[in-house]
Amino acid sequence: MKSLFSPLSLLLCTLVLASCGGKSTPSLWEQQFEDESARIQKLVRTHEGTTARFNYQYGVASVAVVNDAGDIVNTYQFGEESLNPLNLDTVTDGYLWYATTTPINVIKLNSSFAVEWQYRGEPGEESAKAKAFDSDAASSTMMYSATDAGGNFISKLNASGEEISRFSSTAPEIIGFSNLLHDSEGIIYAFAETAAKTADVYIFNASLQLQSIIPALNYTHAQPLQHGFVIFYDDELQAYDNIGQLAWQRSIETNLNIKKFVVADDIIYIAGDHFFGDDDSFIIGDTLLETYSAEGNLLWSYKHTRTGLRYDIKSINIHPLSNGGVVLSSEQKSGVLRANLDVRITGTIKHRVFSEAGALIRTISEPSYQYDDVFCILCYDQKFVTRGNIRPKNVVEISNGQLVTLSESYESDNSAVSIMSAY
Repeated sequence: MKSLFSPLSLLLCTLVLASCGGKSTPSLWEQQFEDESARIQKLVRTHEGTTARFNYQYGVASVAVVNDAGDIVNTYQFGEESLNPLNLDTVTDGYLWYATTTPINVIKLNSSFAVEWQYRGEPGEESAKAKAFDSDAASSTMMYSATDAGGNFISKLNASGEEISRFSSTAPEIIGFSNLLHDSEGIIYAFAETAAKTADVYIFNASLQLQSIIPALNYTHAQPLQHGFVIFYDDELQAYDNIGQLAWQRSIETNLNIKKFVVADDIIYIAGDHFFGDDDSFIIGDTLLETYSAEGNLLWSYKHTRTGLRYDIKSINIHPLSNGGVVLSSEQKSGVLRANLDVRITGTIKHRVFSEAGALIRTISEPSYQYDDVFCILCYDQKFVTRGNIRPKNVVEISNGQLVTLSESYESDNSAVSIMSAY
């Protein structure tokens, strides 16, 4: 494994000492699960006012339902219908569970997590490979795109898991429809990836009847707006209306390594970090969150600047809240050079809670972890020092303005548990 610190960065460590994470925020309760680093985990708020933890490990999917006091009130386990990987959307009368698999696999769970129906594609499409999914929470409908020997197609399923409309294309320049979005009026936007490494955006009505095409868009992130969609590419935001006309565009702060791009209630949130150096050097950067209106106006921004050696900011995520606020989550690592030339690495998960107006009203710090990058010639080793929480998975909002987080925790070098914590 290549060291993350070059000789230059080790020298700079002696000049600039980074913080060691600070004190953790006391939790109201914790619920631990022995997972040995389960592959896929997610939290969702249930229709009954509890929190469900979905987990996928070794080919078996399970659900643990936890009430707001931190007690496990129900558990469920699924058999051969389990999906890999796990994706889950909440709809009005249950959950849609799906995966980019061959053959196509969509499962509808009711509000009690019982399987209501399972869709495996139309007859003769056993070899079709799903590429993208999009669900409509209000109508419990689902659409997906897929590729098979006959070309590319988009299919829309009703709330009973039956196909109700389809669009097919044999255009040789289309590699596949890699992204599907819909707006509040049911207009569908399908991003067709092409050999030119751009996307033609196909605009459909709710019945998948083609209305227009926007040719050759460059984008890295896309999200629906109430009456159109917005994309991000190369330090620029661009919004299009529901007939494919450019509504506005604006530049954002340069050198932003965008990690998350979310739209909630027609507010656009972008979050990322600034990074400097390369794989053999150090990174000193900022965590940045910016919010924009659907008209492209900057509403507010937040920048967290660290003065010290920072070689990693990861797992950046955005969690909109019901009161119009938002939670910015990230895992931050910093290093200090010790007398024996080992580098003591401290990592801390932080959740920063903002009001609707952008005021930072609360910072939650999960227990920090530490390990040493052990100094040796022509080698690289890590020595575990202190248990702490790693890999933030999810944040959900529960009663009384409290938040529940899901992360993992090192028990030892080779053992981990996942932890639900309330704050």
